[in-house]
Amino acid sequence: MDTKRLVVGQEVYVVSGWYHSEGNVVTVTQEGVEVQVAREHRGLNNKGIWTSIWRFDAEGKSCDGVGTAEYGPYVIDDTPFEERKAELVEAARRRESLHKKYPDGSVIPTNEPLLPIFDGLVG
Repeated sequence: MDTKRLVVGQEVYVVSGWYHSEGNVVTVTQEGVEVQVAREHRGLNNKGIWTSIWRFDAEGKSCDGVGTAEYGPYVIDDTPFEERKAELVEAARRRESLHKKYPDGSVIPTNEPLLPIFDGLVG
């Protein structure tokens, strides 16, 4: 992802493996971009939303060490936002269907690929 193509206010997804978070570009410089990411946090009895600013270099890779243990640093997804959003909505629908079909979670069809996980805000 060439971050020079991004503009302030543009919606993007940031990705680490199959984990996706939604964000908005807040700053664009020659060195890279800053993206504001809003995510849900669910505690024992509450649900809140936190936001933070993640910095990405000119190639779209996280500069702050933000990532997942399994897949490493987040990168800015170069798939167009609306296209990726539609894909994630469809993946959530399929995942919900599997949960209904296998409510105890004991059976995961081996012929079905792992579905991407959207860990940002819903809706």
